[in-house]
Amino acid sequence: MSDPANAAAWQLVHDNFESAATHFAHAVDLYDRTKLAGDDSYVERMAFMHAMMAGHSSAETGLKRLLGMFGEKLPDDSNWHADMIRSAALAMPHRPAIVDAAVAAHLQETRRFRHVAVHVYDDFEPARAGPSIEAARALKTALGDALVAFRRRFPA
Repeated sequence: MSDPANAAAWQLVHDNFESAATHFAHAVDLYDRTKLAGDDSYVERMAFMHAMMAGHSSAETGLKRLLGMFGEKLPDDSNWHADMIRSAALAMPHRPAIVDAAVAAHLQETRRFRHVAVHVYDDFEPARAGPSIEAARALKTALGDALVAFRRRFPA
């Protein structure tokens, strides 16, 4: 198990969550400004999908690092992305929950959107992206807040 008091490891997680917040904030801003509407919105749609994908991937990297700091192995089946988020929302004997149920639900939503961005981008329908946009809107601040609250449980 990595040392939960390791300042460098915490900094890496912080950087991952900051990256996620930045990408989610840009995705939300792009959507709010353009609504991804019109025949000429290819670049905006692709930028939006990439920002959402990058935001979620950065959040996942932070969660993987945190779970590793506490000696937890990632699930190794095809559902590991969803299971990792569920695991992060569980209190364990050696650590409290990393994220609360609301943050976990938002992460599950951005995980679902990441699947769209990676696998079915040609069928992306902006009108159906509302739940993902709202999840990104919440996560751009909620991830950092969750990390601060979790980190307080492990003084340096």
